[in-house]
Amino acid sequence: FKINNKLNIKKLRSDFIKNKTVIIENFLDRESADKLYNFLAFKMPEDWWYTSYYIQSLSGDNMKVIRKLPKNDNKINNLYMHAYKDFGEELFTYIFDRSINHAENCNCLECEYKEFLKSDNFKKFIKNVTKIDMSMSGEVFCSRYTSGQFLSPHHDIDKGTINFVYSLSKHWKPEYGGNLYLLEDDWRTIKKVVLSSYNRLALTLMNLPEENRIGIPHFVSPVSIGVKKPRLSITGWVS
Repeated sequence: FKINNKLNIKKLRSDFIKNKTVIIENFLDRESADKLYNFLAFKMPEDWWYTSYYIQSLSGDNMKVIRKLPKNDNKINNLYMHAYKDFGEELFTYIFDRSINHAENCNCLECEYKEFLKSDNFKKFIKNVTKIDMSMSGEVFCSRYTSGQFLSPHHDIDKGTINFVYSLSKHWKPEYGGNLYLLEDDWRTIKKVVLSSYNRLALTLMNLPEENRIGIPHFVSPVSIGVKKPRLSITGWVS
């Protein structure tokens, strides 16, 4: 994978220092972005996607990652019903599709991209933009939000210093939903909206220990009912 060599690093650094977040358009060169998109959208086996959910109104184990179920399956319909119920009662909840770690020797494009995120080249890029030394990468996974899926407001404690969302949603429109909202400390005022797009990397300084902050509240808005395109991204944290 190759980072776009035409990026204005000086401007990106200025934006990040000022706003503690930066949106990087055309992060990878086009060939790299298209290759990764085609894998996630068309070539990645369906049974590599899992439905991840956290539902407080369910009895027993309410946080799970399960194999993808068809939309007409009674179990998945029940999960959606409870997730919407929790959302309406302002409880933390979510339901969306994600990947899980593959076998150690897997050489698929998702795993290749994860290795790229650990590379010296990516670490150097992070430092050039944020002035933060990246010593390690945290959890990284692919996410796929489809019609009705969402992630309610929360903050990421102990996940990492910087959160990144690499968006690979082709021909996505704002009205489709699935957009990332960053909130002020009151959890009500919108600080920034990061629209889903194609080949766009968003870097956000999520945890600010020097300011006694435990994280920036944020959420992913529900993908509108009836939208047939998937909202694709790769999400992770670096420290």
